[in-house]
Amino acid sequence: MKRFLCVNNLCVALLVTLGACTNPSPGSGPPVGPHDLTIAGDASFHVSHGGQSISIAVVGLDAALVAQESTTISSTAVPSFSFTFLGALQNGLPYQVHYWIDSNDSRICDPAMIDHQWSGASFRPQADAGLNVVHDDADNSEVCSRFEF
Repeated sequence: MKRFLCVNNLCVALLVTLGACTNPSPGSGPPVGPHDLTIAGDASFHVSHGGQSISIAVVGLDAALVAQESTTISSTAVPSFSFTFLGALQNGLPYQVHYWIDSNDSRICDPAMIDHQWSGASFRPQADAGLNVVHDDADNSEVCSRFEF
Protein backbone atom coordinates (compact mmCIF):
# COMPACT_ATOMS: atom_id res chain seq x y z
CA MET A 1 0.00 0.00 0.00
CA LYS A 2 1.39 3.38 -0.99
CA ARG A 3 1.14 6.34 1.33
CA PHE A 4 0.34 9.70 -0.16
CA LEU A 5 -0.54 13.20 0.97
CA CYS A 6 -3.92 14.53 -0.09
CA VAL A 7 -3.13 18.15 -0.98
CA ASN A 8 -6.79 19.20 -1.30
CA ASN A 9 -7.62 18.20 2.28
CA LEU A 10 -4.46 19.86 3.56
CA CYS A 11 -5.35 23.13 1.82
CA VAL A 12 -8.88 23.10 3.21
CA ALA A 13 -7.56 22.34 6.70
CA LEU A 14 -5.11 25.25 6.46
CA LEU A 15 -7.80 27.67 5.25
CA VAL A 16 -10.11 26.74 8.10
CA THR A 17 -7.28 26.93 10.64
CA LEU A 18 -6.27 30.38 9.37
CA GLY A 19 -9.86 31.61 9.50
CA ALA A 20 -10.23 32.14 5.76
CA CYS A 21 -13.58 30.37 5.69
CA THR A 22 -15.34 32.28 8.45
CA ASN A 23 -18.38 34.46 7.77
CA PRO A 24 -17.91 37.61 9.86
CA SER A 25 -20.79 39.71 11.17
CA PRO A 26 -21.03 43.44 10.29
CA GLY A 27 -18.25 45.36 11.97
CA SER A 28 -15.95 42.36 12.26
CA GLY A 29 -14.97 42.07 8.60
CA PRO A 30 -11.56 42.80 7.17
CA PRO A 31 -10.02 46.15 8.05
CA VAL A 32 -10.66 48.89 5.51
CA GLY A 33 -8.21 51.50 6.75
CA PRO A 34 -5.13 52.14 8.79
CA HIS A 35 -6.86 53.83 11.76
CA ASP A 36 -8.68 52.31 14.74
CA LEU A 37 -11.80 53.79 16.34
CA THR A 38 -12.54 53.41 20.06
CA ILE A 39 -15.86 54.60 21.49
CA ALA A 40 -16.60 54.69 25.24
CA GLY A 41 -19.65 55.84 27.20
CA ASP A 42 -19.12 57.53 30.55
CA ALA A 43 -21.00 56.87 33.82
CA SER A 44 -23.87 59.19 32.83
CA PHE A 45 -25.50 56.21 31.05
CA HIS A 46 -25.81 54.14 34.28
CA VAL A 47 -29.12 55.41 35.67
CA SER A 48 -31.15 55.88 32.48
CA HIS A 49 -29.90 52.94 30.43
CA GLY A 50 -28.00 50.46 32.63
CA GLY A 51 -28.75 46.89 31.48
CA GLN A 52 -30.10 47.98 28.08
CA SER A 53 -28.61 47.18 24.68
CA ILE A 54 -26.68 49.83 22.76
CA SER A 55 -25.80 49.54 19.08
CA ILE A 56 -23.23 51.65 17.26
CA ALA A 57 -23.10 52.19 13.49
CA VAL A 58 -20.05 53.87 11.97
CA VAL A 59 -20.83 55.26 8.54
CA GLY A 60 -18.94 57.17 5.93
CA LEU A 61 -20.67 60.37 4.93
CA ASP A 62 -21.38 58.63 1.62
CA ALA A 63 -23.85 56.62 3.77
CA ALA A 64 -21.86 53.38 3.51
CA LEU A 65 -21.87 51.29 6.69
CA VAL A 66 -18.27 50.81 7.84
CA ALA A 67 -18.83 48.96 11.12
CA GLN A 68 -21.65 47.97 13.46
CA GLU A 69 -21.63 46.33 16.89
CA SER A 70 -23.86 45.97 19.96
CA THR A 71 -23.29 45.45 23.66
CA THR A 72 -25.06 45.88 27.01
CA ILE A 73 -24.68 49.12 28.96
CA SER A 74 -23.26 48.53 32.43
CA SER A 75 -25.05 49.95 35.47
CA THR A 76 -21.82 50.27 37.45
CA ALA A 77 -18.65 50.00 35.32
CA VAL A 78 -16.76 52.93 33.84
CA PRO A 79 -16.80 53.12 30.92
CA SER A 80 -20.43 52.00 30.84
CA PHE A 81 -19.82 50.58 27.35
CA SER A 82 -16.97 50.49 24.89
CA PHE A 83 -16.32 49.45 21.30
CA THR A 84 -13.11 49.12 19.34
CA PHE A 85 -13.13 48.91 15.56
CA LEU A 86 -9.67 47.92 14.38
CA GLY A 87 -8.60 49.41 11.05
CA ALA A 88 -12.08 50.78 10.35
CA LEU A 89 -11.11 54.32 9.34
CA GLN A 90 -9.31 55.74 6.32
CA ASN A 91 -7.07 58.77 6.76
CA GLY A 92 -8.93 62.07 6.24
CA LEU A 93 -12.25 60.62 5.05
CA PRO A 94 -15.46 61.83 6.76
CA TYR A 95 -17.27 59.57 9.23
CA GLN A 96 -20.20 59.80 11.60
CA VAL A 97 -21.27 57.52 14.46
CA HIS A 98 -24.93 56.68 15.09
CA TYR A 99 -26.16 55.36 18.43
CA TRP A 100 -29.30 53.35 19.24
CA ILE A 101 -30.32 52.27 22.74
CA ASP A 102 -33.13 49.72 22.78
CA SER A 103 -34.93 51.41 25.69
CA ASN A 104 -37.94 49.07 25.69
CA ASP A 105 -35.95 45.85 25.01
CA SER A 106 -38.07 45.08 21.92
CA ARG A 107 -35.04 44.24 19.72
CA ILE A 108 -36.67 46.53 17.15
CA CYS A 109 -35.40 50.02 16.39
CA ASP A 110 -38.45 52.04 17.45
CA PRO A 111 -38.94 55.80 16.85
CA ALA A 112 -36.61 58.14 18.73
CA MET A 113 -39.18 59.01 21.38
CA ILE A 114 -39.40 55.32 22.38
CA ASP A 115 -35.79 54.18 21.86
CA HIS A 116 -32.97 56.63 22.50
CA GLN A 117 -31.23 57.37 19.19
CA TRP A 118 -28.77 60.07 18.18
CA SER A 119 -25.89 60.90 15.86
CA GLY A 120 -22.47 62.18 16.78
CA ALA A 121 -20.70 65.00 14.97
CA SER A 122 -18.87 64.05 11.79
CA PHE A 123 -15.09 63.75 11.98
CA ARG A 124 -12.09 63.15 9.68
CA PRO A 125 -9.41 61.03 11.38
CA GLN A 126 -5.74 61.74 10.82
CA ALA A 127 -4.74 59.00 13.29
CA ASP A 128 -6.46 56.48 15.57
CA ALA A 129 -9.63 58.08 16.94
CA GLY A 130 -11.23 57.90 20.38
CA LEU A 131 -14.74 59.16 21.14
CA ASN A 132 -15.93 59.65 24.72
CA VAL A 133 -19.73 59.74 24.80
CA VAL A 134 -21.83 61.55 27.43
CA HIS A 135 -25.52 60.72 27.90
CA ASP A 136 -28.02 63.44 26.94
CA ASP A 137 -31.74 62.53 26.88
CA ALA A 138 -32.49 65.69 24.86
CA ASP A 139 -30.21 64.56 22.02
CA ASN A 140 -32.58 62.57 19.78
CA SER A 141 -32.55 61.94 16.05
CA GLU A 142 -33.89 59.09 13.93
CA VAL A 143 -31.05 56.72 12.99
CA CYS A 144 -32.74 53.33 12.49
CA SER A 145 -32.09 53.48 8.76
CA ARG A 146 -28.32 53.54 9.41
CA PHE A 147 -28.28 50.06 10.92
CA GLU A 148 -28.29 46.70 9.16
CA PHE A 149 -30.78 44.31 10.74
